[in-house]
Order: sequence, then structure tokens, then C-alpha cells
Amino acid sequence: MKKVFALLLVLALLLTFGGCRKSTTESEETSYYEGDEGISSGGGDVSSGDGSGKNTSDGEVAQPGKNSVISDPLKSDLKGATVTVYDVGDIFTPDASKSKTDAARAELIKKLQKELNCKFDVKKTELKKLMSLAAASAASGKAISQIIVTDLSRTGYFISSNLAADMGKISSMDLSKDYMNVANMPEATRFGSGRYAVAGDSTVGSCVVYNKRILKELGHPDNYIYDLVDSGKWTYTEFRKLAKEATKDLDGKSGMSMADQWGIAIMDRSTAGTADLLVSANTPMIKLVNGKLVSNMSDPNIFKVAGLMRDTYRLDGTTINDNGAKIDGTKAHDAFKTGNVFMEYTTTEVIPLYSSMKDEFGLVPTPKIDGAKNYSCALDWNYKGIMIPAGLSAKDQYNAGAVVQAYMYLMQDIYKVKKNEYVNRYLCDAKSGENFDTVIRNVSAQPAQCYAEINETVLSGTYRVFWNYIAEGTSVSAAVESTSSSLKKALDDLNTKIKDK
Repeated sequence: MKKVFALLLVLALLLTFGGCRKSTTESEETSYYEGDEGISSGGGDVSSGDGSGKNTSDGEVAQPGKNSVISDPLKSDLKGATVTVYDVGDIFTPDASKSKTDAARAELIKKLQKELNCKFDVKKTELKKLMSLAAASAASGKAISQIIVTDLSRTGYFISSNLAADMGKISSMDLSKDYMNVANMPEATRFGSGRYAVAGDSTVGSCVVYNKRILKELGHPDNYIYDLVDSGKWTYTEFRKLAKEATKDLDGKSGMSMADQWGIAIMDRSTAGTADLLVSANTPMIKLVNGKLVSNMSDPNIFKVAGLMRDTYRLDGTTINDNGAKIDGTKAHDAFKTGNVFMEYTTTEVIPLYSSMKDEFGLVPTPKIDGAKNYSCALDWNYKGIMIPAGLSAKDQYNAGAVVQAYMYLMQDIYKVKKNEYVNRYLCDAKSGENFDTVIRNVSAQPAQCYAEINETVLSGTYRVFWNYIAEGTSVSAAVESTSSSLKKALDDLNTKIKDK
């Protein structure tokens, strides 16, 4: 009966795909593991091997020291073992009551334990405490746990402190699978030949939402911005042009205020989507050369991106502010919701906040730099990475790797659940659903997001160059020149410190 119900639900979702968020009803008995929307039970495109190009037989399960990969992520038998986890977020402890997506994630955690025949012992903690505990445990010769979940911005700390294991050398993991490389996380956390983290949540990305009523008032067709996206012409040039068209003095008073109509709202003008645009320009602040961390701040594209950010969010006069001061995220969201802002540069996680809007909105990827081939965005450095501590026994490391591999495999289906939830509850048209796909499938983590917060020297030589330039108008070239020597030394120190085992 349950399977029949699930199939009927899938049909209902398909029929309402193009509908607006306001017309959806929910079922309290939905199972996310049955029918087309269900979590995979194994098989699929998962292949196996022993590292030499030879395949193992179907259904065979790798044991410590036997094979380099497993044939099916859900067929490892951990024989009732307890797998310990330290989590600074809610990756292993999702609140099922928050949303359909979180309910599906909660079921995923249950399914992992059932299929792998193990139990999770999850300890939630704060980031600073996790870092302190990990260092203390390492000093005593013990790993803090079998799995750690930390902010992307702190993965570099665990790597540089030699507290993280190279996932490419764990016998129960196979990083060649596409689902293991979501958001480019293994490459972003690469050092030498080692790769040290995978993405904890693959359903988050930067996007732009726009008010459909204002677009119409500007004299543009309903699909104007959608057509720009589809034709590859949704660039910063078009973004800025529309923002200037939409910015209007409505109250007749001198100067622009919160009461007027603005072209753009953004959560933080000093950040201003810089990381996203650097990904679009294929220009990392820190890159790997022969397996070592090297500054890329002298790249001409760095200066191009900085200038574009300053012009768009500071000099154009189209980005909402509160009497000249930047506004926080809450004010940016509220201004967009009330209809005083045409476009908001935001993230997919914020979309549910717009469900109470009077006006309908559209969703598109963040604009790309002129000349770029694809739409892309950076994974926010506050989102989570999953790592496996160094120093585990062979058995504990194998068990941890099996759990992480299976988790990433099942997360493919969580994305489907989230997309359907957004389409049927929050988004107003099918095109926004397609663009949601584009956003999530083109998210990319970058090395600077992993290593910049290791110390103030690295941060000042990378992100602070942009923050100070955009917010205060300081010289990018002068900032790069003044910090280049100290940044090089800091990165050289990290290269010496990290042991590529």
C-alpha cells in the first residue's frame, strides 16, 4: 500500500511541476525511499575495482586491505560497529520537522545505519571546540572520532595540522565516482596527491531572484531574463543594466533611501559575490602548482573582478543601502519581499523565506563575467565538509570511509527531493526549477575558501583585498603588492607543514 501511495505522489508532483508554490498541499506519510523519488537501494552506475583496472564481481564487499574500492556503497557490512561523528552542523542530525528535504535526510541517516549494519554516535559541537578537541586528541595519539563535519573554511586547518586522512588512500572509498566530487570539494582540499574532504551538503548555491511585477513595469517580456540565461547572455553587463533601469526615487526626497525602489539587494556588499565571480572567471586566489599552494593574486583577472564588483555594488548606486551604510541579510531579504527591490543576490537556502511574498518571483543563476562559458558559483565557506581524521586504526578508517561513501551516494536522491519541494512549495514556475538545477550542478569549492582562514596573513592577502576595495575603495594593486611577500611566506610555511602521506 505504501508503494502505491508513493507512486501516486510522484505522479502528483509531476503534474504540479509547473504550478506556483501557493497551491501545494503536503502529506505527512510520505516515504522518500520508495518509487522514483526514493533513495537508491544499491546498484546503479556504481562500479568496482582494485586500483589496477580489474573489476571485482558484483556484490563483493571490500574488506580492510583487500580492495581499493567497494562494488556497492550500500553493501558493506560493518558488523554492528559504532561509528563516532563530531558534527558542527546538522549533517548527521537533521531535524525532520523542518522540511520535506530534512525529513528525507533524517531517513537517509537511518537507512545508512540499517544498510551498513552500524550505529552512529553523533556529538554536536561548536567549531572552535572541535578544532581544540581534535588537536588535543592528536597530541595524545588518538583521533577525536571516525568522522568530522566542519566548515569548508576550516578544512584547511585540519589539513595543515595533519589531522585529516587522505581519502584517496582509504580502501572503502572511491573518489573517481562523480557523486564523490560534488562541488569540487576533493580537488579544493587537495594537497600534493592527497584529497581530504567531500561536500556535506550538495544542495546549496548562490542565485539571483527577481520580482516579476517590476520586470513587467520596466517594459520587458515575462521571459526576458530566462531567455538571457538560456542564450548564455546573462552576464554582469545585463545584470547591471537591469539594475540601473529598476532603480528609482519613489518618495521624491533628496537621495535614495530604503523607501525607494532599488535594483539590487545583496546580503553583504563588502563580499558582493566575489568568490562566485572568481569561479566564473576561472581565476582562483590560491592554486596548486606541482601539488603545492601558490598565490594567484597577481593574475590580471583578479583586478578585473575587483573592479567589476566595486562598480556594481558601490559606484553604480543601484544596490540598496540604509543611508549610505550596507544593510545586513535580514534587511536585504525583507526589502525584496516587500517589493522595493528588483533583484536579490542570495542563496538557494533563503528561497523558502519568499513564499509569503505578494509578488511572484523568478530564479536564475548568478550572472557570469562577460566572455565566460558557463554559469557557476562558489560554495559558501560556511557550508560543511566531511573529513576522516588521521590516526585511526585500519578497521575504524575502513568503517568511516564506507559510511562517507554511502552517504554521498544517497545524497544524489536528496537533491531530487529538495528540487521537487522547492518547485512545488516555493518556486512560481517550471523555469525556475530548471535554473535551480543549473545553480546546484555548477557549484564549486575553491582552495582559498579552505585555506584563507588558517591565519590572518592568508586572509589579508586574499579575501580582505576584495572586502576592503569594494567597501572602502582602497587600491587592489597596492593591497596585492603590500601583502604578496607575507602571503607567499605563509603559503610556503603551510607547504612545509603539511605532510603529503
